[in-house]
Amino acid sequence: MTWWTFTLLVWVSLLVPGPDFVVITQAALAGTGRGVRTAAGVVAGLCLHGIAAAAGLSAVLLSLPGVAGPLRVVGGGVLVWFGVSMLRTASPADPGGDGGPRGGGGRWFLRGLAVNALNPKALLFFAAVVPQFVDTSAPVLPQAALLGATVVVSGALWWALVVTLVRAVRLPADGRVERVATRGGGAVLIALGALLAARSL
Repeated sequence: MTWWTFTLLVWVSLLVPGPDFVVITQAALAGTGRGVRTAAGVVAGLCLHGIAAAAGLSAVLLSLPGVAGPLRVVGGGVLVWFGVSMLRTASPADPGGDGGPRGGGGRWFLRGLAVNALNPKALLFFAAVVPQFVDTSAPVLPQAALLGATVVVSGALWWALVVTLVRAVRLPADGRVERVATRGGGAVLIALGALLAARSL
């Protein structure tokens, strides 16, 4: 299988909305800088997955008995926690809430990093899909590095486009759209997290 096939597969995966899309879109609605920081955190998570896959750590981790289930529970718990946080900060009691973490911009980065790094689907992609495009008759590390870089660069381009498009949409200044989107995003994260955790029980 060729690099072009792999790249197409990566983009198809990116275009399917998931937790990364939810947190980045919600952050971008709250501001360009917040969207960029959250997207940077997601891309950093992809980098961690790529490094782990190149080092063979992802495959080793998934091969250990009893690891996949707890990993899904932890990842699901993180998504539920972020979802509840979004619902609370967008509640009528907090009309100025933007659904994001309180404090400095670094917390937006950490939110994106946590959502991606603890997403079992990302781990499975690097551990199960990437090796299918590695030619074992040639040096493996350069190939793994190229494939990992392809995922990271593609992710960075896609999320930059998402933030740009979200910010390009003219929204009412009263913040109602942001609050509705935040509540919807929070509900989606809770549902995804609960489903992910339930599958491991």
